[in-house]
Amino acid sequence: LLDTARKPTDGFFSQHFNRHISLFLTRQFLRVGIVPFPLSVVTLLIGMASGWFISRGGYWPSALGAFLFDFASIFDGCDGENARLTYRTSKFGGFFDITCDAAIFVLFFLCLPVGLYRASHRAVWIYLGLLAMLSMGLFYAQLVGYMKRARFGNNIVAIAKEIEGGGTNPGFIGRLHAIAAKVAFVYRRDFFATAASLIILAGGAGVLMGLLGVFMPLQAFYMFLFSRRRPRPAP
Repeated sequence: LLDTARKPTDGFFSQHFNRHISLFLTRQFLRVGIVPFPLSVVTLLIGMASGWFISRGGYWPSALGAFLFDFASIFDGCDGENARLTYRTSKFGGFFDITCDAAIFVLFFLCLPVGLYRASHRAVWIYLGLLAMLSMGLFYAQLVGYMKRARFGNNIVAIAKEIEGGGTNPGFIGRLHAIAAKVAFVYRRDFFATAASLIILAGGAGVLMGLLGVFMPLQAFYMFLFSRRRPRPAP
C-alpha cells in the first residue's frame, strides 16, 4: 500500500534513495495518526535550519546545513505520501507544499553566499549571491506567468515534463530546447539537493556558488525563451 504513494514523475535519486527513507518515515507517522499539514511545516523548519547553519560560514556549519538541506528534500515526500494514503489531498496542501519548497530554495541561495562571505570576507560571494537571487526571481516570475496562461494551476510537474519532452522544433530554438530537455534533470529538487549537499560536504561550497552564478542566469534566460511559446493545453 505504501508503494502506491510513489510518483511516476520521481527523479533518479527519489526513486532509488529518497522514497525508501520517506516511505519508512511515513509508515511511522501513519501509525501514530499524524496528518499531512504538520509534516509540511516540519519540512519548512528543517529547510530554515539548513539555511541558518549554511549562513554561519566555515566547513562544519556548512556541512551540517548541507545535510539538513538534503534531508528536507527527503522529508518533503512524507506529507504528500501521507495525504495520498489517507485521502487528505487538497489544493491548499499542494499550494502550501510548493510555497515551502520555493522558500527553502530561496533561503539556500541567500544563505550560501552569506556563509562564504563570512568565512572569507570576499565581496565576490555577495555579488554572485545577488546574481543568483535576481536570476531566481526572474525565473519564478516567468514561470508563474506561463502557468497562468497555460492554466496549469500549481502543477509545476506538467511544465517540467513539457521541458523534458521538448526539442522537436527545428532551428536554433529547437536545438536549445533539445539541450534543455537533456539537462533538465539537474534542476529537479532531488538531484540538486543531493548534488549540492555532496559538493559542500566535499569542501566545495565556493565551487557550488560559482556554478550557481553561471547556471541560474542560464535557467532564467531559458525560461524567458520557453515562456514565449504558445502554452499547450493543461493536462
